Amino acid sequence: MIASSISSNSTVSVRKLPEADASAIALLAAAQYVDFEDYWDSPREFVEPINFRRNGWSAVTLLSVPDSNGHECRFYLKRQENQLRYSWRHPLGALTYQFEVDAFHRAEEFQLPTAELVTYGFRKVGQANRGIVVTRELSCFALSHFREMDVQWQELLTPLRAAGLQLLQMHLSGWQHGALYPAHLFIDFDTGMIRLIDLERARRAAPQKAASADLQQFLKRAEWLPDEALAAFLEPYRTDMPGLLNSLSKRFPHRSVALQE
Repeated sequence: MIASSISSNSTVSVRKLPEADASAIALLAAAQYVDFEDYWDSPREFVEPINFRRNGWSAVTLLSVPDSNGHECRFYLKRQENQLRYSWRHPLGALTYQFEVDAFHRAEEFQLPTAELVTYGFRKVGQANRGIVVTRELSCFALSHFREMDVQWQELLTPLRAAGLQLLQMHLSGWQHGALYPAHLFIDFDTGMIRLIDLERARRAAPQKAASADLQQFLKRAEWLPDEALAAFLEPYRTDMPGLLNSLSKRFPHRSVALQE
C-alpha cells in the first residue's frame, strides 16, 4: 500500500503517489487528522530526542487512534523543518523527507521491503520549509531491539538467512539504503521477512557498491551481534558476493570469523 499526499501550497515538488489504504486514511480523519496543520500542530510528545542538524530539526511522534472496534491502530508521524539536502535535481535544496517520499514511491515500484507510507505533505510557511510523513507502525521489531536481550540466536538462524537474502536481492537490484543500521532493519522472526525504515538516503547504485556501503554501516553498529547470527545473516552474500565479504573481513578483522565462515 502507498500514500496519497496531503494537499498544500507547497513550493517543493513531490511525486504524486497512488491512493493509500483507505482504512488508514479514514481512521486518521476520524481522529481529526485531515490536513497538513492537523498533523503539524498535534501534541509534540516525541518518541526520541529531536534531531537538530542541517540548520533545522526533525522528530517523530507516535499517533494512536481507535478503529471501529475500539482497538488501537498506531502510526508514526515524522515532522521536519528546514533540514535540506542538495542534489543535481535540487540545487537549491529540498527537505530530506522529500527524498524519503521519493524512495517510498520507488520501493513500491520495485517491491523493496519498507514500512507502509500512509500520507505526507510539504509546506512553505514564511522562511520555514516544513514536511510531514506518516507511516503505519510495523508489527515486528528492529534488530537493535534485541541488543540487550538474552536471545537464543541458534534458534533464529533460518529467519536471519531469509532476511539476509532479501537484503541481498535489494542490493542486486541496484538499491542502496544509505543508513543500514540495526535500528532501521526490522525482522519478523516468524517469517524472516524484513522491513526497512528511514529511507532519506536511499539511492540507486551499482550492486557491489550498494552492498559494500550498506554492510559497512551495518557492521559498525552491530558489534554486539554474535558471530553465528551475523554469519547466518550474511550467508546469501557468500554465494553472490564472496569478494565483498573477503574485503569486509580485512576492514573488520574482529568479525572475520563470521564474514569468512
